[in-house]
Amino acid sequence: MLIAKALIIFIAYIVTYFAYGLVFKKWTGYRENSLGIMIPAGMFLYSLLFFVFILAPKLHRVPLHVLSMVWLVIWAGSVVLIFILLRRMAGEVLKELGTFLKENPFNSILFLVFNLLQCGFVELYGRWSSSNNPSNYVAYVTTAVFTDELGTTHPVKGVLQHRFVAKMFTETYHDHSAVVAKIFHVHPLIEIRWVIPALFLVTGNLLVFMFAREIFEEKSKQWLFFAGYQAAVACTTGSYLFSSFYMYFRNYEGKTIIPTVLLPALFYVFWRLYRDPRDKHALLFGILCITGSFHFTGTTMYMIPVACLGLVPALVQKKQFWRVILNMVLLVLPCILYAAFYILIKKGMINLVIR
Repeated sequence: MLIAKALIIFIAYIVTYFAYGLVFKKWTGYRENSLGIMIPAGMFLYSLLFFVFILAPKLHRVPLHVLSMVWLVIWAGSVVLIFILLRRMAGEVLKELGTFLKENPFNSILFLVFNLLQCGFVELYGRWSSSNNPSNYVAYVTTAVFTDELGTTHPVKGVLQHRFVAKMFTETYHDHSAVVAKIFHVHPLIEIRWVIPALFLVTGNLLVFMFAREIFEEKSKQWLFFAGYQAAVACTTGSYLFSSFYMYFRNYEGKTIIPTVLLPALFYVFWRLYRDPRDKHALLFGILCITGSFHFTGTTMYMIPVACLGLVPALVQKKQFWRVILNMVLLVLPCILYAAFYILIKKGMINLVIR
């Protein structure tokens, strides 16, 4: 029964991401009908919408059951509306997906089996950490569900806090997990420990394969790259020194989005911008991924400025120099804005006192 509920929630996420991916495709004029781009784009667009929605109600202590009902209406209503308005586009994408599955049955099955093996490993051996993070991340959601409020009660001590914790206030994926647990009437651990890790892994794998397709035309080389990438991740998973540790052993944390989904997305974006610095679709996809990732973790604001150094080779080539500079600025801009927002909170200019 629990597995069935987890599967239902997982499918609801995928359908939602697909719907919001259609919106991204419509707004940007993106031509490819690839789920490898639409699912991640939908993930970050949906996450950004919830991030904007939840901050004010949380600050004003709106009860979780009320927030859940309101968000259910917004969530379900938006998905239905998207499919009605973009039904032709959705049909084209699904038709092309069906054609791909018929022409590549072995590769499709292999990809599915690989994802199942990864999720199985996580279920049997992963989701472990020796730090105190489980109490911060898991207990926050559980406490929110059972107190019917978001972030007002200390998740370990069980006492009412005087102020919202800045870090937990801005990383709103905890709040979304609480809302989902309330909507589907499941224990928060089903959402946090089962569904979210599977979403991270599957979405990240789609992006890695899209990156491989962007580099190589031959399918054998694409799979060789994909296998090599996953092997490198597996070999470095056991050490805290590598971010791949998060993919299997700390994948209930929001910052797992960085090595699992965000970095593969940036690899894809950078590769396309190397080839054509004026590729607006790749640039918009990158900006959306970075901005939407703040729903999961504020660590992005430190990481992206460093990651954008990956565009330096394009500067060395002096290929459309100023356009490359503009791309770097636009990719870093969401981090600057978020950092300013976070500093205002830490300095007390945005009041997080619980009333």
